[in-house]
Amino acid sequence: MRFRPLFPLFIIFLLILTVNADAEGLSGGITPGTIPQAVIEKAKAAITSGAVSPTEVKTLKQKFEAGTLTPQEIEQGRRILEGREGGAENTQRPTAQDSGSKPGQRQENKKKKHKDEEYNDGDLTWQPSRMPPDMATLLAMEPQEKPLPRLPYFGYDLFRNPPSTFAPITNVPVPGDYPLGPGDEIVVFLWGRLDETMHLVVDRDGMLNVPHVGPIPVLGLNFDDARKVVQQKLEAITGVNARVSMGRLRSIRVFVLGEVANPGLYTVSALSTLTNALLASGGPTKLGTLRRVELKRKGKVVSTVDFYELLLKGKISGDKKLLPGDVIFVPGSGPRVSVYGNVRRPAVYELSDKKDLGTVFDLAGGIRPTAYVQRIQVERLYKHEMQIVLDLKESDWAKYRDFPLEDGDVIKVFSIVPTSVNAVFLFGNVVRPGKYAWHEGMKLSELIPNKEALAIDAALDYGLIKRYHQDTMTTELIPFRPSGLLSGNSADDLTLEPLDEIYIFNRWYFEDPPWVTVQGEVRKPGTYRVDDTTRLKDVIHLAGGPTRDAYLHLAHIYRIDKKTHKRRVLFVDLEKALKGDEKENLILEPRDRVVVHSVQEMVPLQSVSISGEVNRPGTYPYAANMTLRDLLLVAGNVKETAYLEQGEIMRFVVTPGQDVKTELVTFNVREALSGKKEANLRLNPYDAVFIKRIPEWRETWRVSVQGEVNFPGTYSITKGERLSMLLERCGGFTEEAYPRGIIFTRESVRKLQEKRLRELTERMQAEIARLSSEEMQSSLSKDEAEQARFTISSLNMLVSKLSQAKPNGRIVIKIRDIESLKGTTQDLILEDGDTLIVPRRPQTVTVIGQVYNPNAMLFDPEHPEAGYYLSLAGGLTNRADKKELYIVRADGTVESTKARKFFAWNRDSFRFSFGRGIEHVKLMPGDTIIVPERLKYPSYMKNLKDITEMLYHMAIAVGVLKRL
Repeated sequence: MRFRPLFPLFIIFLLILTVNADAEGLSGGITPGTIPQAVIEKAKAAITSGAVSPTEVKTLKQKFEAGTLTPQEIEQGRRILEGREGGAENTQRPTAQDSGSKPGQRQENKKKKHKDEEYNDGDLTWQPSRMPPDMATLLAMEPQEKPLPRLPYFGYDLFRNPPSTFAPITNVPVPGDYPLGPGDEIVVFLWGRLDETMHLVVDRDGMLNVPHVGPIPVLGLNFDDARKVVQQKLEAITGVNARVSMGRLRSIRVFVLGEVANPGLYTVSALSTLTNALLASGGPTKLGTLRRVELKRKGKVVSTVDFYELLLKGKISGDKKLLPGDVIFVPGSGPRVSVYGNVRRPAVYELSDKKDLGTVFDLAGGIRPTAYVQRIQVERLYKHEMQIVLDLKESDWAKYRDFPLEDGDVIKVFSIVPTSVNAVFLFGNVVRPGKYAWHEGMKLSELIPNKEALAIDAALDYGLIKRYHQDTMTTELIPFRPSGLLSGNSADDLTLEPLDEIYIFNRWYFEDPPWVTVQGEVRKPGTYRVDDTTRLKDVIHLAGGPTRDAYLHLAHIYRIDKKTHKRRVLFVDLEKALKGDEKENLILEPRDRVVVHSVQEMVPLQSVSISGEVNRPGTYPYAANMTLRDLLLVAGNVKETAYLEQGEIMRFVVTPGQDVKTELVTFNVREALSGKKEANLRLNPYDAVFIKRIPEWRETWRVSVQGEVNFPGTYSITKGERLSMLLERCGGFTEEAYPRGIIFTRESVRKLQEKRLRELTERMQAEIARLSSEEMQSSLSKDEAEQARFTISSLNMLVSKLSQAKPNGRIVIKIRDIESLKGTTQDLILEDGDTLIVPRRPQTVTVIGQVYNPNAMLFDPEHPEAGYYLSLAGGLTNRADKKELYIVRADGTVESTKARKFFAWNRDSFRFSFGRGIEHVKLMPGDTIIVPERLKYPSYMKNLKDITEMLYHMAIAVGVLKRL
């Protein structure tokens, strides 16, 4: 990238200022200096020669319109000021580029100063390339071109969602030259001797059949002529007056074809024009033209419409009325060009006969006043091979108008960058910041004549001027003291130069602002600024004042000692401080923390409690003079179940500093509620009131009966009612009932089972975790470790399934019939929530676990032995534990291999029998055989084996094993 000389940049700014001086006005009453005529002539020459581009102008504008001071430059200026006041020999002012630089780096810093410049104006962005660090990077870089903005296609919005006013309506006046045809309606009003209204329609032969007159030929006549003929014939009748008007118009069919949104055949009013039909079809697509829409009649083009005339001039020619069979044809679009940037209407335009730049600018509404007409860029597609860029650089705007354009051209109009160069800029803590006109010999005191020109908290010991040197493109930092300027010190009243930036800082930029924090019982807790005279009362008022719960007799001020940096606590009487007592209303120091306490913090919170038969039992705050009746009402009054003859108060009698004793006080609840003085006792802090329940009171108990009984449902039961009594109330068993398989569940039992199962599962998980530890695994041989991993994996699956299983709370009972149940231990006393399920007589025996075909088998009375059904299931697998087979009977009892005795009482056959293997056990319908998996437990897994057996037995007992 080649940099042009910078002197013309400065010249062009002076010229722009001269032209706009009267329009912009002056700021602060400062008289601008005069610009020599020679300078103006040089600036004009620079414009004519093209030495100054908008990008270069923008480079300077970005530096002057806003403050560009960095924190490093602020600190550099302070060091300059300290060095100057300290009598340093080297008082040369360094440039901003020198800040933080090492010797030999200044030249490189100058290079880094040239940053990317970017200019946005509407849809146009001009972004010059970045200076690469070396030639290799330069060769590898590609041009950074911002893509063309999305420009609208001019005119097509007219046809998108057109308003209803475009559509032809039936109540508009019909022109006199409207030609009548078949289907038109004529309305005739008669009065006088005849009083009637007739609606007459022109028939296919073109005849109008008029009562009292006869048929009248009207085909080919216009409406005015037909009206006169009809009216004359009717008024020829003696004593008859007539008036003729147009009724419903006939409909015609026309074709809309070509590049339209919805081509096809349309039925429109006979008054419709080309525009009405085109709007009905959705208008041309973006592939279609707006400048050559054709109306064809009998194969010939009778009219061509240019919609640009309607859109730009408000007139339209060739928009003729339609006749039946007309064809509206929209050809493809003609040449198009895009124009954007500093024009009034950026868009894509279609060209007609004239294809020059002036015509396009006329279509775009002309250029804006801010357009940079000395350079207009045209991007063009060259012979379908490449894209080329044409820069039009003419000082005379009129020469551009005849420049020929081609299809696909993109025209960019750049923006000028106006700015003022005979100005200085004032920033920071001042009353009137902004731009001021510069003049020769201008002093800093003209911008800051007195202290009133500075804002609150302005820093008086340090200000800074940032000066730009155009010839070297460097900046210089010149510090000064605003306090010296205000006191008339000539050393601080510096002479200003054009484009100087003057900065007045906030004093808190260099110092920590003084603040205090207010916490606790104030309306607006927070941090507040203070000064040397701010007192406690002032800060409390800033925080909105104390709340209703504030404790005014004591507040704390936490203060950090400036010398020792230790925290001190000051105690003040806030009530006296708010009244202005100087002893308590202390002057606050920066970083103080004021804490206003709550009454609840300072006064112990006492309470009383109530339990038993009240609606809202609980603990409540104690209040002085609180009585039993007060507490009962606060607790929502007593329940219907409350025993009103006696209540109890457990009272704590405290001997301060020694001991506490309890005392039981009884009272009559009914009398206490009525307010009787003897019973409505006054409460003491921490009293515990208990309201008893009426003896023998209980809610209605209900049990559920399901299955094969004559009257299943939910039954209310009395205290002490037994199972046999409930079965009789249910009407007894049905013929299909299977009493042996009755399932009786109880909620309290289910909770115990669930708790026990959870405990065993947790014990197994802990043991598995211990055996899975790295320490345990490392102590095993390879084969032992492999066997342990297999066992642990199997147990993890068992634990996972058991964790998801839900016990049913079943109680095992044996019932043959209702009569034999009475008077036995099986005849349970019922409880609330019990469930009785009487199943239908089953026909199967189930085999699950480690068999080859776990399934349900039809029960065969001739083969009741368990071994028969094990063989039907394919026999035991290699992984089956033959010593741990289980049979779960339909009534919930369990028989296992280990439990088989050599000689025992058989409860099913009611006789003694010799024990054999479990495969010889006789089964009944509904029984289940469980074949568990054989797991090998080494000696170090003895605990795990015991837990597994207990868990297995528990799972069988609670009825979850059959569901795993």
